[in-house]
Amino acid sequence: MYGKFFASTFTGSMLGSGPTVFAVWGYVIANTVGSQVELNPALLSHVIGASVEEIEAALAALCAPDPKSRSKVEEGRRLVREGEYAYRVPNYEAYHAVRNEEDRRAYNREKQREHRKRVRASVNDSQSLSALSAKEEAETEEKKTQKKSGTAEPPAPPADQQVQTPQGQVTFPKEGAQLIRHFYGGNPARAADAGKQLLAALGAGAKLEKGVFVRAHDTEHLRWACKAVLADPPDKPELAARFVLLKLRDTFLEVKARHERVTRATEASAREDLLAEAQRYVDGIGGLWDLIESEVDAMLEPAQRGKPSPSRNIMLEAAVLDAFERQRALGDGSVSASRRAPGASIAGPPSPPTQEWQPAQPDSGRKTEIPADLLEEE
Repeated sequence: MYGKFFASTFTGSMLGSGPTVFAVWGYVIANTVGSQVELNPALLSHVIGASVEEIEAALAALCAPDPKSRSKVEEGRRLVREGEYAYRVPNYEAYHAVRNEEDRRAYNREKQREHRKRVRASVNDSQSLSALSAKEEAETEEKKTQKKSGTAEPPAPPADQQVQTPQGQVTFPKEGAQLIRHFYGGNPARAADAGKQLLAALGAGAKLEKGVFVRAHDTEHLRWACKAVLADPPDKPELAARFVLLKLRDTFLEVKARHERVTRATEASAREDLLAEAQRYVDGIGGLWDLIESEVDAMLEPAQRGKPSPSRNIMLEAAVLDAFERQRALGDGSVSASRRAPGASIAGPPSPPTQEWQPAQPDSGRKTEIPADLLEEE
């Protein structure tokens, strides 16, 4: 949950109301849904760090009429009590509409910025490819001159290069440059075309055939495909770039699935770390864990109260994280020393470390099939 704190809050009729009133009002803004919010003074006293009496006084001030308020709805009241802990925010809809309009304007500004960036990138990409082609041609001529004079030296291995594309900056693997030099070094035009194909695979997609475009999942995926073709070259060298695209197509789903598994494992590990930190925060505040347990048990059937179960553990985790996130939202980044209550460890064991993905070769032991018409002599 989140909300927007308008600067006018600090310059209007709430001026000088005191830190507890502003802290409670910040909690209201962050937790109001559809103009309704639940405010339990016992819980807020732990979240905000004030006494129950101070919280109740702040709620009374927010519920009182304010003749100097900019809004005259409900006589200037900021809260209207409708139940034991249930409150209504009279001006919710008005301020919510202001926030939505500002979000819409911010969204439109961002889209315009992205459009201008794509236009500039398209121009830069065209210039980069032209420069790459000229560089390859110059290097080829230099090699011929060195060979004739007998002064040729072993070329230095190429490095990964940052290249600007319409989709943004990408890393072109050195194996791609090696493949282009190895198979197309004597033909600058074909080298430039192969470079465009491999570069497109890192962006919107390289055209494999009519209506079929191929993408690399990332730079490492393209690196692996280029290595595979260099290690097992096609019979016709001019088809090397096409072999790379076929390998990308055949392994894209496998690479994507493995990447998603690693991402899920990383997210699970991050959640466990956050949960452990939240548990330390809750344990450091006397009585907060007992309060959370009692509120969770109140929502369960009598036979389930106080007994470990998957559903109860999930509810406890959610309540601990909610209390911790509220504390962080209020700007208090401190966490007290850990004090674990008996049987209260809900963080669970740490997730096993994930391993970096290494691409597989699903077509090991066989050649990539190429349409017969592409294998015919030109």
